[in-house]
Amino acid sequence: MESKQVQSLYRQLSRLGFPLARDCLEFLRFKQATGASRNTLIRYGKSLVEFVRYCHGHSLFQVTTLSERSLTDYRFHIEETQRALSTRYSYLVSVKLFLKYIAVRRNVTLPVWSLIVFAIQASGTHCLTW
Repeated sequence: MESKQVQSLYRQLSRLGFPLARDCLEFLRFKQATGASRNTLIRYGKSLVEFVRYCHGHSLFQVTTLSERSLTDYRFHIEETQRALSTRYSYLVSVKLFLKYIAVRRNVTLPVWSLIVFAIQASGTHCLTW
């Protein structure tokens, strides 16, 4: 049984309704079907809801409309938030894993060169590699 928090995240993505939101919902359902914990689903879900809202605000409605520039801009957007470093890092990891899932699942080429390394400047440099 899904927790209320997970159900709420699924509803939020469903209500947004455009293709990118549906892709994120597909990813979360895949993670759930393959045994991801409730906490993992909540972490991914929160990150992806924010990512989808950001994309919607920048007229990026499909995975195929994402570019290196748009993903770099999103990375800077996350870096500028007042969240803890670990939270910012987690948001970027979630987006990376989502895009990797879509690229593999659909055998499509995405602008992953901008996702190969996410660097977050804070009290040190933390890198996320593909």
